[in-house]
Amino acid sequence: MNETLRIAAFDIGTNKIVGAVSEKTEDSFSIIAIEEEKTRSGSVYKGKINNVSDVAFQIVSIIRKLNNKINAKINSAYISISNEKGYHTEEWDKLVKELGSRGVKVYTLDRLDCMADALMSNAEKEIGCLLIDFGAGCTSFILRNNNSADKRGIIPLGGNNITKDLTFLNLKTQEAEKLKIKLGTTKPEKLIRPNARIILEKSDNLNEAKFTTPLILSQMIEDRVKDICLRFLDPLKKQDEFSKPGRSIILVGGGAYLRDLPEWISDQTGLSVKIEDKFNLVEAPDDVNIYNARFASIISLLHNGTEDCRVKDETLKKKKDKKSSGKFIEKILRKSMNTIFGDEQYN
Repeated sequence: MNETLRIAAFDIGTNKIVGAVSEKTEDSFSIIAIEEEKTRSGSVYKGKINNVSDVAFQIVSIIRKLNNKINAKINSAYISISNEKGYHTEEWDKLVKELGSRGVKVYTLDRLDCMADALMSNAEKEIGCLLIDFGAGCTSFILRNNNSADKRGIIPLGGNNITKDLTFLNLKTQEAEKLKIKLGTTKPEKLIRPNARIILEKSDNLNEAKFTTPLILSQMIEDRVKDICLRFLDPLKKQDEFSKPGRSIILVGGGAYLRDLPEWISDQTGLSVKIEDKFNLVEAPDDVNIYNARFASIISLLHNGTEDCRVKDETLKKKKDKKSSGKFIEKILRKSMNTIFGDEQYN
């Protein structure tokens, strides 16, 4: 592949829709533009598209922004979404049709296979590696062994469920999310001040103020993490998938940053666990913080894509414009010659 390909991709999430464009050759791979929008409320739930028109509108909106950044028109893209039925849903078919009517051809790649291919080393694929994508609405996993996908699955639960649990402490969703990130942990035993008061609702009388503690907060977080992760970790453990020497786990997705989650998963499996957010082979503009585990899916799509996203006749059009320009100049020159030399003919 000597030519430079431009690949466009979109990752549809419960909380955000991310779009990006990459340039790649045989020897290089870089992100040249990235945009994201908060998913419209209710339009996507646990990987299922509930409002096709809203999702299509947002994708087209992001495409316009990307077009301006790359100074070219995108007419095709790889699009992924995490749900139990994959792309075999009525809503997905409607989305593909609606985007097609707006001039965008949709390509699909298996989301989990893409991440395994792009993020696992050859040694990890051969020895055995489990990749866990801890998203907002869903948690998915794929186990590679001897270079084949042995086991995979999607749990329709994710980081949003942890946040929702915390709202039962009389917290608003936004407040619960902040507390989850700032003070919560998946390992309550590591808390330094487990019983410190976290004021939830102030009162002039301190004894009447509503509060919780880091211990209560973290126990709720750990309970939900157990509910999600043990649904697939326990069966894999019973199938003796964690006892083979050299196996490891890669953790991606926004939920990967839950405090102490890698250590908690390591305790359950006995394997080394790393958050993949370095993407050593990826270059990006200085204003883009691409080194984040929640971008693992879209980077993997871009890495595996093979269809150029630009208008197919763009190069031909440029050549045509150049040719037309040449004819125009020739016409002016001939007119000038006629003016200078009159109607005389020269052989």
